[in-house]
Amino acid sequence: MNKNNKEIKEQILEIIKGKLSSLNCTEEDKSLIHELVSAYYRRRIGISNSAQDIMSAAFLWVYSKSNFLWERDKKWSKKCLAELFGANPKTTGDVTTKIMKALDIRYWDERFCRESVQKGSPFNDFVMTKSGFIVSKEMLGLPSKQFDKKENNKEYYFEEAINYLEKNEEEKAIISLNSALSLDNKYIEALNELGLIYFDKNLKISKEYYEKAVELSKAELGGKWPDELRWAISENRPYLRAVQGLSLVFWRNDELVRAKELFSLLLKINPNDNQGIRYCMAATYNGLNWEQFGKIEDACTRKRDYTELDNLLEKQNKTFNFWKVSNYDE
Repeated sequence: MNKNNKEIKEQILEIIKGKLSSLNCTEEDKSLIHELVSAYYRRRIGISNSAQDIMSAAFLWVYSKSNFLWERDKKWSKKCLAELFGANPKTTGDVTTKIMKALDIRYWDERFCRESVQKGSPFNDFVMTKSGFIVSKEMLGLPSKQFDKKENNKEYYFEEAINYLEKNEEEKAIISLNSALSLDNKYIEALNELGLIYFDKNLKISKEYYEKAVELSKAELGGKWPDELRWAISENRPYLRAVQGLSLVFWRNDELVRAKELFSLLLKINPNDNQGIRYCMAATYNGLNWEQFGKIEDACTRKRDYTELDNLLEKQNKTFNFWKVSNYDE
């Protein structure tokens, strides 16, 4: 999960938390809603940028629909939830549809359903075949338990890995990512995630993954870096993340020349710099190593005050002129 998504997730969870008392939520509800919001913001693509009040209402409407709460309690209806957050009901419904599509949420989805709801799931004993027929598991010789409706494709394994990482189960995540790569050894997203996992475990292995991801990225882009590779186009993000990951490996390994080359490349092809590379470049010009910069960044994040980083950027950019504010949309 990138920093922006983490911050938005925490802000939305805080907004939702302030309203849950009026909805008579149980601890189970709170836990499942937290998992729902977290699962959405773990995604790398397809994230809605709707206003936070709309997103908050939509998440609760997703939860209400998944657990049929609106049938028994008017407060959980779409209209009432939208009013609770001062959102438009139609817009709330539209965003809800996007969330459910992004997370492939279906009825009786075990990820976000109360245990009591799960017990009534027809998928405990029945399953839908690929041809669309619903038959009993007994007929197919399958055990009578929750059926996993997702096909084991590379995207499934990638999402599984992200779920493990959210629970700090890195070894399981590594297995899932390698399963994804066994289906597609050119899956850049999986290579990037493995590079990120090993960044703190084994820098040499991290470098190998990121180098492979950068090599594949360049090849997919026609063998050379384009003049523009905007972050706003979600398909570009795996390429940008690959270059960022390798640049940070070089910086952490004190290979400053190679790190600055990649920092410069990123600022050139994505001048809007949604990745915060300008701050890394400013730090290197200021003589800070990766660890020193990390301490400053962590302190700013804790305080939610980024003045020190902004001052560092302003000072170094005035001297070396390595970044110009872009007029691109996010």
